[in-house]
Amino acid sequence: MMLSSRQEAILQAVRSGSGTRLAALCERFGVSSATMRRDLALLAERGLLHRVRGGALPPGSEVRLAEPAARELERGEEKGRIGAAAAALVADGSVVLIDAGTTTRQMVPHLANRRNLTVITRDLEIVCQLAAFPQITVIAIGGTLQRDHAVAGTLALRFLEQFSADQIFLGALGVTLEGGIWTANGEEAQIKRESINRSRQRILLADSSKIGRAVGTLVCPVPRGTLLLTDQGLSAAAAAEFAGMGVTVHRV
Repeated sequence: MMLSSRQEAILQAVRSGSGTRLAALCERFGVSSATMRRDLALLAERGLLHRVRGGALPPGSEVRLAEPAARELERGEEKGRIGAAAAALVADGSVVLIDAGTTTRQMVPHLANRRNLTVITRDLEIVCQLAAFPQITVIAIGGTLQRDHAVAGTLALRFLEQFSADQIFLGALGVTLEGGIWTANGEEAQIKRESINRSRQRILLADSSKIGRAVGTLVCPVPRGTLLLTDQGLSAAAAAEFAGMGVTVHRV
């Protein structure tokens, strides 16, 4: 679907930095806030910009995350169900990569009864929580510490090159049909791509508020064969669109 002339102009304004606030964009283009939000949502869905509260930013802009403790509380019930469903897919004796994030952390309590399980993770919160389960071997990825209690960077990438995994349980800031998986910055994107490449099965954990959200840096298109675990807030129509791309959707 082609962009309208107004949407093209909005995109140019956001990319140039001359129009990033919702109110300013509405005044500049003479439209209501509801119309502008629809235009921004369409552009975000295509991965051409990303939405932030009160406006939009160009893709590639680094996202400033809230403190982890605050993000744990956002959609906590949905994240808990998604984490439990993800943990149910983990088999005894397997090797799994668990990505950093407030949703992937919800898996940990449900792994207590696994035997001969090896978990590779860059999330220091997950490392500390798994220390309570002596029957699980934990391999902590080393690297540069990020603000969200996880590591990334060149050292982390080199560390990952030594391993392969049966499954990757991947977190995301956003997931779009036309763009793919989005994360906070370039370093995060690199390590997510490497983790995906080193895993035989890809499971993406994203509550429905993240679907259609192009935010931060694009990691990659959602690989065919990926299992997307989300909540009941995702519409059946959106689930069908993902299915058409070779992505299986489970709404929990």
